[in-house]
Amino acid sequence: MDRRSLKEICALNPQAVILPGLGISQLLRQWKIPNRIIEAGWYQSYPVESEVKVTYLPARHWNRRGLTDLNEMLWGSFLLGDGKRKIYFGADSGLGSHFSEIRQLYLDISYAFLGIGACKPEWFMHPSHTSPEDAVTAFRQLGATNWVTMQHGTFELSDEPLFYPWQEMERLAQEHSLHQLLRMDIGGKTIL
Repeated sequence: MDRRSLKEICALNPQAVILPGLGISQLLRQWKIPNRIIEAGWYQSYPVESEVKVTYLPARHWNRRGLTDLNEMLWGSFLLGDGKRKIYFGADSGLGSHFSEIRQLYLDISYAFLGIGACKPEWFMHPSHTSPEDAVTAFRQLGATNWVTMQHGTFELSDEPLFYPWQEMERLAQEHSLHQLLRMDIGGKTIL
């Protein structure tokens, strides 16, 4: 959640509604973000008039914006559904039981966007980010039909080289016969 990026996005999209977790609107108002904000807790759907239903779901992470506000704002993931397909956006998350719980509640996830980077050193990053191997497990726990990798190859946020996560995913995809794995180039797009 980068202040400068959010201000620019909101300036370009003044009608956009921001859908964060509980406690985040106060920070956004301090940043002078003028857009409408609707917060939700885990397993709550946002009350927006749209063809797409947006539900806030758990993730395994933490939150901190300053020295004294540890976990005062809720982190999470998202499920988008239009009646035909469901798209799961995993956000920042370590491997946890929430993936299996989400599968039990939301069958037939069409696409799962799961992070594979910012995973080294594993002893430190494992609770908050999935490594390529953890992401394979998360994908299977979700039972999604297709998988789009994310959070790799852009910024050096941890100890692994930028090329490592995708290189490791290619190896794991062969090893586990993951034919439903999709990779989008940075700035690229695809029709789901």
